[in-house]
Formats: sequence, C-alpha cells, structure tokens
Amino acid sequence: MILALDVGNTNITCGVFDGDTIKASFRITTKMPRTSDEYAMIIMTLLEKNEVSVPEIHDAIICSVVPNIMHSLQNALIKYFNIKPIIVGVGIKTGIRIATSNPQQIGADRIVDAVHISFLPEQCIRLRSDSRRAQSGLLTGPEHLNKDAYLKAY
Repeated sequence: MILALDVGNTNITCGVFDGDTIKASFRITTKMPRTSDEYAMIIMTLLEKNEVSVPEIHDAIICSVVPNIMHSLQNALIKYFNIKPIIVGVGIKTGIRIATSNPQQIGADRIVDAVHISFLPEQCIRLRSDSRRAQSGLLTGPEHLNKDAYLKAY
C-alpha cells in the first residue's frame, strides 16, 4: 500500500491506497514544531485505528506547501516505516511541463493538481492545454462549479 500525504498550511491530509482503492484517509493538524517521532506516532496510531498495519505500507509520497515541517515528516517515514518518500516538487517527472517563467515558484499542490484534478468543497482548478502544460488557475467554491461541464470542456 502507498501512504500519500498532502501537507497544507492548516492540515496534513493522509490517504492509504491499495491499488486504486482508498483503504483509509485521515487528517492531522499542520503544527510546528513537531518532531519526527511525534509525526510517526500520530500517523501510526491513525493507521492502526483505520485497520492498516505499518508493514503493509511499502511506499510514500508527500506533496507539501509547508517546507518547515518536511525534515521531521520525511524522517518519520524513514525511521519508523523504513521508507524514503517521494517528494513532489519542481523536477519530479510528471509528464507535465510547467509553462511559467519561474517553475520553482509553482507549489507542489499545483503540480499534483495539474496531474490529477480533484474536486473538494473549495478547490483551485488548474487549467491545462492540449500540450500538457500547467497554464493558469482559479479558486472556486462548489456553488460555482459544474464538474461535468468542466470535464467536458477539457
């Protein structure tokens, strides 16, 4: 199974994937400072409560817009899960060319969204062209979003 962590300014959203199936999902408050031991204990406890054992996790991926916690979070996975996580960021091979003058300014969350558009109650939608380039984005709430119309347009 794969542990996916989406680190935002308020929450760390965690998901456990068994192939295409979401086996578990939970949130942790993004709190600084927190040690690698603390992150590991919180994640391991929540996995256990969701009936997922640590040895079942064989890979991890982290998407983060909070660089200050990455050292502790990454080390938690290395120390307690024996996994070196994939870190989403500039330079990761996604098949999408970042079409901006300074790709380093594009957040990891936007890279992930450009690869797979997810629809949450409030969502930044990134538009793509036929050439698979992330070009622009907008923030919308559910009352302004017709998912089916959006998908037909792209």
